[in-house]
Amino acid sequence: MITFEGRVTPVTRADSVYLYLPFAVPEGAERIDVRYAFEAGSILDLGLLDPEAGPFPATTGFRGWSGSARRAVFVSAKEATPGYLAGELQAGGWQVVLGLALVADAGCDYRVEVAVTAAVDTAAGEPVVTGAPPPALPTTSTRDVVTLGTSVAADHRAAPRPGPGWYRGDLQSHTYYSDARGSIADLVAEARSRSLDFLAVTDHNTSSHHRELAAWNASDWGSGSGGPLLVPGEEVTTYRGHANVWGVNGWTDFRLERPGDLERLVRHVSARGGLFSVNHPKVTPGCLGCDWEYEVPDGAASLEAWQGPWLMRNWDSLARYDALLRSERMLTLVGGSDRHHPGYPNEDPPVLQVGSPTTWLELFELSVPAVLEAIRTGRAFVSESPAGPFLELDVGGVGMGGAVAKGEAVAASARVTGAPGDMLTWIGSGGVLREVAIEGDDFTDAWAWSAEGAYLRVEVVARASLPALLEELARFAAAGRLPPYLKREEVVANPWRRALSNPVYVR
Repeated sequence: MITFEGRVTPVTRADSVYLYLPFAVPEGAERIDVRYAFEAGSILDLGLLDPEAGPFPATTGFRGWSGSARRAVFVSAKEATPGYLAGELQAGGWQVVLGLALVADAGCDYRVEVAVTAAVDTAAGEPVVTGAPPPALPTTSTRDVVTLGTSVAADHRAAPRPGPGWYRGDLQSHTYYSDARGSIADLVAEARSRSLDFLAVTDHNTSSHHRELAAWNASDWGSGSGGPLLVPGEEVTTYRGHANVWGVNGWTDFRLERPGDLERLVRHVSARGGLFSVNHPKVTPGCLGCDWEYEVPDGAASLEAWQGPWLMRNWDSLARYDALLRSERMLTLVGGSDRHHPGYPNEDPPVLQVGSPTTWLELFELSVPAVLEAIRTGRAFVSESPAGPFLELDVGGVGMGGAVAKGEAVAASARVTGAPGDMLTWIGSGGVLREVAIEGDDFTDAWAWSAEGAYLRVEVVARASLPALLEELARFAAAGRLPPYLKREEVVANPWRRALSNPVYVR
């Protein structure tokens, strides 16, 4: 047994939010077990690096991350704890990584134990273990072990499905590969029940789920008519903000520490063919690192302006998005449920399931490259659910994500289906430019606009539908599902959006 004991303080954390504990693995090792404990009142996360780990941003050496969701993990050649990668256990210097998520003012004691099981001793016929037997695996997950398959596809492209058009999906979800209890199969079943065409699985700081996503997309069910298409993702989870990375094959290094690291990471993601998207930049009391404290970096493709039910302070995120547009930034507005599937039995209402909200993408085909291209170019809008409302925008013959010349007189039109009695609101750099009652289930508003400011976008605001939405709010409160900081009067004071378009830019 290799034991590390120590104490971290706020001064330790100020120096670095990651603590590396090195240990040696001999030739022929078959299994590595790690368990740890830390003092109450602090939060320390857990990860593992192998000898191939390089400096940030690394692409090799990652063997797993579990945050603080598990107190014991293991890796071996064929199996590993979810969130960790099975595979060859190279001889050499490995490292336990402790993430100093929260350190009490008085400091925090920790203890880490590592057991390395070596090759079978042929004389004794039994494994040789350095230290105590492997620890038990307490876990928040419904699955404790993931077995490495032998026929997993090497990439995530999947067979494209025919036909251009609007496709609906969800760009943020989580499984037992990080801090949820449900499986990928649970997410897929839920997505199918909600008629989603694509689903990004974005477990925290790990790529261990990518192997299963690739196998799913390569299967007859995944690449045929069954769906949905699964988009490989990772939620880069730092202690100053979260961001989704989509389309990267393998791990994305999350260890942001020095000035310039964020910009370096965004360039790194782009070079690997992926997209970087800022997540839920809003005030969320009690959620460690959830608000976005960094500047929004150049090269970011999008911003999650709508996460989960609208009433969860999404007006904060939307206000930050509009501020970026006014400064002439070009960022695609997206949404994501941030669904942490609870496993079954699952009694969560639809408003808490995948597809709430739904991101609609205009695709040339249903494939991962097409999903990335639609996000990159802004061919997207967000609605409260897979049922809509549906929203289209045309400004001078240009759709969402396009641009018109400054000062040009153009015809602007927006079509809304599924929101009779609600309000269509036009937003520009100066705020609300026009408000029109939506008369009927299929409604189009058209007007002449002299392209001014930096952008023009539209949103559907609840009017006729508001009483039912407030009843939903009351049910949440009665069931104890609302966070204590969220007040009904605050929700009512902010317009309840049901759909958000992407902008047409003015250049």
